[in-house]
Amino acid sequence: MTPLIYVVMPVNNCEKHIAEAVESCNIGIRKSRGKYIARMDGDDISLPDRFDRQLAYMEANPGVGVCGTWIEYFGAAQGFYKSRTEPEYIKACMLVNLELTHPTLFLRASVFKGQSLLYDPSYMPEDYELFSRAVHLIEIANMPRVLLKYRISASNITMRETRAAIDNIIKITCRNLKMLGVDVPPAVRPLLVTLRSFLNSQEDLKNIDILFERIIEANRERRIYDASALEYALCRHRASLSTPLVRTPFPKEIRDIITRSADAIPSRRRSAATTRIRSTLSTRARYSSMWISRC
Repeated sequence: MTPLIYVVMPVNNCEKHIAEAVESCNIGIRKSRGKYIARMDGDDISLPDRFDRQLAYMEANPGVGVCGTWIEYFGAAQGFYKSRTEPEYIKACMLVNLELTHPTLFLRASVFKGQSLLYDPSYMPEDYELFSRAVHLIEIANMPRVLLKYRISASNITMRETRAAIDNIIKITCRNLKMLGVDVPPAVRPLLVTLRSFLNSQEDLKNIDILFERIIEANRERRIYDASALEYALCRHRASLSTPLVRTPFPKEIRDIITRSADAIPSRRRSAATTRIRSTLSTRARYSSMWISRC
């Protein structure tokens, strides 16, 4: 009997053996016989109804190829991460950042395999590399519900901030921007990373502002991303580039840019979306002044 859900879990000690862990996921995807493939990490905790809810969502939304969820994190840090749920916003945010939590993902096997989507073990973070490609081939959504408890440890925080990881994030993001016809000057590339504070001067602020203007203009020509979603993604990224240089409150113009993105969301989802936007504004208010598009 063909299973409905095939669970893929990487090998143990994946922090020490990244290439082996990634390849074990690829083997699982290739050999899976289920209609759906569920990702899971051994040290995280799926809530009892996770698979039932994701299965019901995918059955009700046949156009969606990948479904993630919100998470509660525990261990070295506690809290919640509530990513964007709308496919057009996920696609835009993935231009410069991962808008998915990897171990929550629930994949439609026929779509994923049909596009020959596999992890590239030469990259870390391998999830950002894969899904920043996948988002241009399949529709990706997140369920607005916490369905997994994600363990935060000193080791996985450190891994994400290694020089190799940062270099790979820059490389992946530059590749994403290349699809828009945007080449990023070497001096500006560190500003694409939000893992550390890279903004050190007014010149950095000017350079990132110029880059974001070029991205907006390029998208007007190529129309790869929803315009409102792209504006939101760039504004949020710009806000997350923390710096001790300036500690001014969020300018009103920037609040307007982020808040008005809720107007593009269907009314049935607007309340939750507005709550997330206000949360973003609250947590980012201590950072420097942001890039302002023509608004």
